Amino acid sequence: AVQVEIFKVYENNVLQFLQNGGLDNNYMRAVGRVVAQKRISLESLNPKVGQSGWTRYGIDLDAIVKEEEGAVYQVRIGFSKKDAIWDCSDSEDANMMDLDNEPERDESGEIISLNTIAERNYSYYDYEKREDPCYKQYYTARRIVKRNVLGSNLGVLAKRGKDKELFVAVTDLKTTEPIISASVEIYDNVLQRIAKLATDADGIIRTKTEFDPAYVVVTNHKQKGYL
Repeated sequence: AVQVEIFKVYENNVLQFLQNGGLDNNYMRAVGRVVAQKRISLESLNPKVGQSGWTRYGIDLDAIVKEEEGAVYQVRIGFSKKDAIWDCSDSEDANMMDLDNEPERDESGEIISLNTIAERNYSYYDYEKREDPCYKQYYTARRIVKRNVLGSNLGVLAKRGKDKELFVAVTDLKTTEPIISASVEIYDNVLQRIAKLATDADGIIRTKTEFDPAYVVVTNHKQKGYL
């Protein structure tokens, strides 16, 4: 089994999030929260898979969290000793979520992250046992993998020339066709909007701005794209 956690960066905080280093950055504690946790049996995803060798699995995130258009999500996947198939006799369970349990919450009602729960295993830390899956020292936060996700079909390309003209092209990632009349908002590095335009018949806008552009937000119907 694996333990899946979803952290949500709220739409109205995305630009603040981008200030910390782009869509792939991990500095998000001040702009969102953990919104879901679930322990998933890998056997339930693919009962025919054996226990030897590497296997690719797919997880339906819609079954875990309802997507908000324009929000950025970080998907985190971890595991504990009780999730592993490694045979360890007379060993104690490391801290992690129990199957089908409600997420653990702090005094303010916030879901406690997998990272925080896993860090409790440092209380038992023994350097020599850090690579032995039969001991709690193995199941620390470094075993958790994460990836930022934005649900959008908008492809956004932006370039700025020496003449300070900004070029932005917007396409549909599914069809590669240009998107007409998409709203393109340009922000500077202090998150002030310095331009707002609509794409032409080729899915393009061109403009010059007083201040250097730092972020581009594209909106088409309910979908958003960021640069």
